[in-house]
Amino acid sequence: MKTFKLVLFALAILTLPLTYNQCSQTTIIQAPEQGESTSTGNPRMVELQIASFDANASGLSEIAICIEELHFWNSQDGTQNYDSNMRLGEYYLKPGGTSLGTIFVRPGNYDTIIFDLDAECYAGARSAKVTNTHGSFSSVLGIQMRFFGQLTVVEYGGEKILFDMERMLEGLDEVRADADVPGRFGGPSGTFQQL
Repeated sequence: MKTFKLVLFALAILTLPLTYNQCSQTTIIQAPEQGESTSTGNPRMVELQIASFDANASGLSEIAICIEELHFWNSQDGTQNYDSNMRLGEYYLKPGGTSLGTIFVRPGNYDTIIFDLDAECYAGARSAKVTNTHGSFSSVLGIQMRFFGQLTVVEYGGEKILFDMERMLEGLDEVRADADVPGRFGGPSGTFQQL
């Protein structure tokens, strides 16, 4: 009997990480390499947050995105950009707002932030999915969401960015097929502001 309990305990411990990884969102923080230095300075921590929205008004009951990469651009100076090749993971967007975690971004001025969505968060994931009054729809295609605003990352500061997706959300109640998902999530998706 004692051996049986020990075997059950060992199995429970071994399967716990698998269960946790499939049920939780993953936030990976990409730290700068040791000794890394650039002409624009070392990366600084930036907190990412999706703004609250009114899901009831648009008939949306579930919205999820799988973020593979983030791109920070300055459209005035195409040479100044920063690609965060980190895998943020899958996020279910909550009406009260959703934290995307904290990442490292190089100091600079940015006016465009791009979310690359991809279905590689985990086996069976979707790049984007939505449930509205017409049903549940999703896509495995790569999708780019674009946000516009002003962000200044300074050498010794910690910034917070709030993403407003109202523009994108307004079109999600019109999704009626999986083929509609990339067009409704992609392109100009909203704005961002530095808090």
